[in-house]
Amino acid sequence: MGSALPVTAAGAWLDEQGAAPWTRVDRAHFAFAHRLAHHELFDLKCIARASEHVVDDGYYQRHVKSSDRQIDKSLLKHRLSDSIARLEDGEAHWLKLSHVEELGLGYRELMHELLAELEERLEVPIRRRMTFCGMTVFMNSPGLDVPYHFDHETNFLLQIRGTKDVYLWDAHDPEVLTQRELERFYRGSSMAGVWRDELMARATRYPLTPGAAVHHPPLAPHMIRNGNQVSVSLSLYYVLPETDVAARIYQANYCMRRYGLRPRAPGASARSDRAKIALVSALSATRPESREEALFSGVRRLDRPFEMIKSLVSPFRAKQPA
Repeated sequence: MGSALPVTAAGAWLDEQGAAPWTRVDRAHFAFAHRLAHHELFDLKCIARASEHVVDDGYYQRHVKSSDRQIDKSLLKHRLSDSIARLEDGEAHWLKLSHVEELGLGYRELMHELLAELEERLEVPIRRRMTFCGMTVFMNSPGLDVPYHFDHETNFLLQIRGTKDVYLWDAHDPEVLTQRELERFYRGSSMAGVWRDELMARATRYPLTPGAAVHHPPLAPHMIRNGNQVSVSLSLYYVLPETDVAARIYQANYCMRRYGLRPRAPGASARSDRAKIALVSALSATRPESREEALFSGVRRLDRPFEMIKSLVSPFRAKQPA
């Protein structure tokens, strides 16, 4: 990440369950336990206070959804804290507070304590290698669901309050996740995963109660069903360089397919993979101003000629008689 690491002793937030589950990080999903249940940092009143710091952050736009970015700051501050306070009023609310580690109140220290514990278990200097990390607090009214999707990051989801069922799939199962879905995802479609009813038979269900947690490897599809209580959970996530590099292969394949070619899947040819990585890397922003620009700037430039052609052809197609 480029800056000096905080001096933090590994805490006792992650319960020991032997070495076996931790050797599967980034390769398979698994359950584990933690000691953050009902921690004061995740009391709704504390989270509501933290949300007021969002507006005071110079980069507050990335903490809130795009439709809220033009709202007067004082009104936005009230709206954020009020929405959290009203989670138990019977209305349906799905809320998240992204990058809480940037808001003070002890969240950053907690993140580094968790990462330090992971480093001990994995024997990997995660904080020195990662290209991106953060924590998000999810808050849901009873009964709300999160649809089927997958993410780029390595993720650890810790249940703090309430209950939920997390359904996870194997990202390496070709019957679950297709090459085209992955390619669309790395072109920028966050909901590129296509739900099919037959997928449910291939899912692993993880019932989460306070103190329970689950690890999502990168790209592992998942779906969440919240229980009949207000749910609060913490997502700790990071990205390692090899995950970013693999994304470039899918991005090159997306563009090749758009031009009528039949690209090889990642891993089918080391030489081909290296050429694709080099091409997308050369087109990527050298000094990205955001995580999104770092991940997608290369494929956007590679795909730009096709988009220009499509924009020129579309008006003519629209004029064709039915």
